[in-house]
Amino acid sequence: MADYSVLTEFLNLSNIKVVQYQLVGQDPINPFVEPTLEMGLCPECNQASTAIYKIGEPQMVRDLAIWDRQCWLRLEPRRFKCPSCQATFVERLTWREPGREYTMRYEQHI
Repeated sequence: MADYSVLTEFLNLSNIKVVQYQLVGQDPINPFVEPTLEMGLCPECNQASTAIYKIGEPQMVRDLAIWDRQCWLRLEPRRFKCPSCQATFVERLTWREPGREYTMRYEQHI
């Protein structure tokens, strides 16, 4: 398996790692990222859950440019099931507002 730790460090986003990337012509670069935390926090009751209920369809999330290329992170969101209240929820990422197609730092940049 290839090591993309340098690209992970370069992105500098918390709790993710790059597992591969794709270059499309001259533009953009698409790092495929996966969460590194094994749990999610239920927004209903604040209990931690490690029970992954479903992996969502891939989403493309705009981030700051890398090497003068547009950067779109490819992320498959995980849905957890809470062991306490039985709610299902999509994990929250500190660098992205729920439902947004871009990172918070990209939003601040523009």
